[in-house]
Amino acid sequence: MLVILIVLTAVSAVCMITGFVWMLTAMGKTTSEHGQAVGEEMVAEHLAEAEESMTGKSAVFRGRAVAKRSEASISFRDIWRLVEERQWHKVIPVLLLLGGLLGLLLFGALTLFLSMENRLLGGFFVAMALYVLVRTMLSFVKA
Repeated sequence: MLVILIVLTAVSAVCMITGFVWMLTAMGKTTSEHGQAVGEEMVAEHLAEAEESMTGKSAVFRGRAVAKRSEASISFRDIWRLVEERQWHKVIPVLLLLGGLLGLLLFGALTLFLSMENRLLGGFFVAMALYVLVRTMLSFVKA
């Protein structure tokens, strides 16, 4: 039983990664910026994160930097609409991503439950995974 759950967890992880990459390449927007302003922005973000450890110090960026950003998003309502319109080529990557994520949570939690000596902690993981699964399905149905 444990081996089957481990295999299902691994398959879910592969589905999630495949769906993520497919969704990002099919529906995502990739932007590329370069120049000194990008480098200054990166340095400013880094300094803001490490502000406590950099008291009284400042840095200046000289040169050119390249920043690439990728974004992709879709709402439950859009997923539902694409399923109703049977536009499978647009909805399959999202369903792979969502199904893989939920499968990874559920099968991973069940694997932990069966492999851990502390059944209470394993039960907590399963309950948390079921809660996320139910909330996601409710959000999907409400859309």
